[in-house]
Amino acid sequence: MREHLIQARTKAGLTQAQAAKKLLISQNYLSDIETGKRQKDLKLNVLKGCAKTYGIPLDALIQGESEYQERKVR
Repeated sequence: MREHLIQARTKAGLTQAQAAKKLLISQNYLSDIETGKRQKDLKLNVLKGCAKTYGIPLDALIQGESEYQERKVR
């Protein structure tokens, strides 16, 4: 589970449906990204979109994604 994305979204006060609309993707797709079912390795443009939509620094999401990937390997 990509807790860093879920926390950033909820801290921004957005539901999955609201965030998906702003990101121009479906809610199901966003859910799959957050749970790790899709996009095993997130692309930079997805992280950039999330950072802009959630109003947080891109570096924070990159750090969170790096930690998520490290946990997956263990």
